[in-house]
Amino acid sequence: MMRSREFKTLAVFALILGCFGAGAATAEISYSYLEAEYINVDTDVSSRIEDVDTSARLDTDDDYGFRVAGAWEVYRNWHVFGEYSRAKNDISFSGTVLGTPINSSGDFDVVRWRAGAGYGYPVNEVLDVYGRLSYDYIEFDSVDLSGVSQSLDTDDSGIGAELGLRFKPFEPVELFTYARYTDVGDVNLGSNNSFDDDTLFGFGARFSITEMIGVHAGYEVGKIDTWGVGARLTF
Repeated sequence: MMRSREFKTLAVFALILGCFGAGAATAEISYSYLEAEYINVDTDVSSRIEDVDTSARLDTDDDYGFRVAGAWEVYRNWHVFGEYSRAKNDISFSGTVLGTPINSSGDFDVVRWRAGAGYGYPVNEVLDVYGRLSYDYIEFDSVDLSGVSQSLDTDDSGIGAELGLRFKPFEPVELFTYARYTDVGDVNLGSNNSFDDDTLFGFGARFSITEMIGVHAGYEVGKIDTWGVGARLTF
């Protein structure tokens, strides 16, 4: 039911962009920028560890971090891009190890980066449809649980793809929405530390303070949810 509502929200937002885009005033959409964000990341893991020595439940909770990203237009809306983020998440462990009851809590780092190339197709003067292909990497690093010797650090990588809309009806406003697939978006943290594929949906807005400097806010929902606020330099 939740994923159905996400599809409907994305579809309505895209329809609004398309309708308004037909008659809006000219405003340039750039694919060369640098940005930095303050983010909140929620891995929302709830799993069990069951093996010879351990029977326990693992749960994680959201926390904060940062994200940096950039892109450069190399030729007529063809661009290369990259981004890196790191955020803390809380983790709790409740169960038995070698027959001894253990209740422990700690934290770990969620490290993600991706790099790739894309193209923005101008539907009209204020609306672009863009697509991107990327190499994606994710790592759960420095998992710290007192009394638990089993290593929960894990990492993986894979291919990603993104399809989105950018709508700039007038200065200083830009709205955006997208759907993004990644090979490494879902996580199984426990007896078999591994990542699985996921499709994520995002939307947000940007506001230009000057021709070069702007601020933005966005939200991405998937197996790992992320929201952020930040600043952007546009070239």
